[in-house]
Amino acid sequence: METPTQTVSEDVPSVGIDSNDAKINAIIESTIPVPEPISEPVTEPVSDLTKTIKSAPISTLLRIVITGKLSSLSIPLDKTISAILLELLDETPKTFDRIQESVELIVQDGKLNTADIPQILKLLSELYPLVKHTKLRPSSLECAKIVGTIIKVVIHVLVNEHKIKVSNPTQFLKELDKLVDMAIELLSLAKTVKQQSSKCSKLFHK
Repeated sequence: METPTQTVSEDVPSVGIDSNDAKINAIIESTIPVPEPISEPVTEPVSDLTKTIKSAPISTLLRIVITGKLSSLSIPLDKTISAILLELLDETPKTFDRIQESVELIVQDGKLNTADIPQILKLLSELYPLVKHTKLRPSSLECAKIVGTIIKVVIHVLVNEHKIKVSNPTQFLKELDKLVDMAIELLSLAKTVKQQSSKCSKLFHK
């Protein structure tokens, strides 16, 4: 006996998937939300100046200060101080590395007080003759003020640009400015006394 040949309807898919399975899949696809592709957070491009500031030594940062492109500095620079600062950067750039090292020693104990004045006086004394012999040749009193301002500028830049870490930058800079001012007064007084002593000595030896 011959087995009757079964004819396959063209309406039924040849892969043999039940039509109910197709309906279930359609329902699942319609009820389960398709997750949105995760996009990377948009970040602002880092400027060349920002990259430079992040990795720059203090001498480079001070050159940026002179151009007026470092907005974090709150100390105004006039033309005289800018010119002297630029000359020192050209002639004795290592001086500013030593200032940074001295400031790092000052902040080691995590506090500022009058015990730090000798270290600040040492900084002022080292910088004073360099400023005194710049092309502008400031007077003794002017020189002491200029030296103090330069020291403040260097320390403010170091702290504001995170080259030196302190727990409370605002309070630290305020206290340090006071100590620098005290040291400047002592230095100015010492220079005045020395000048007066020199004049008296000349009078007695006439």
